[in-house]
Amino acid sequence: SKLGGSVRLVGYVKYSELPKWYAISNVFVHPAKRESWGVSVNEAMACGLPVVASSSVGSSYDLIHDGINGYQYPSGDIKALADCLARIASRADRGCELGERSRHLINAWDFEATMKSLESALHMISRGQQNDLKGTTEMT
Repeated sequence: SKLGGSVRLVGYVKYSELPKWYAISNVFVHPAKRESWGVSVNEAMACGLPVVASSSVGSSYDLIHDGINGYQYPSGDIKALADCLARIASRADRGCELGERSRHLINAWDFEATMKSLESALHMISRGQQNDLKGTTEMT
């Protein structure tokens, strides 16, 4: 293979061993054909890695900003995956830039930010129900 020692496909790794693999990686690729979320994308971003994921990985829609911290490609499209990786490899500093942006972007996905979003959504629902009730009483 032309890739030789530059690519290592490790497959399933025990959770306790993941930090080692994130630490020695230059890019994280999640090529799943079906993955409802893919928390490994969050983890790779927190470790400062650029991320490339298929469109079948749910988190790719929320966490990957094309060209900013990585790339999303159509699931099953090997040429598109290769193009994404080539874009990252095209400049020596490109992966580092994308990785730093990953680390910055994932900060907005911490527990506190999640709770604020949940509170905001609940307030919106509550206001909507109150408006619905007002409309009901005005009509009667």
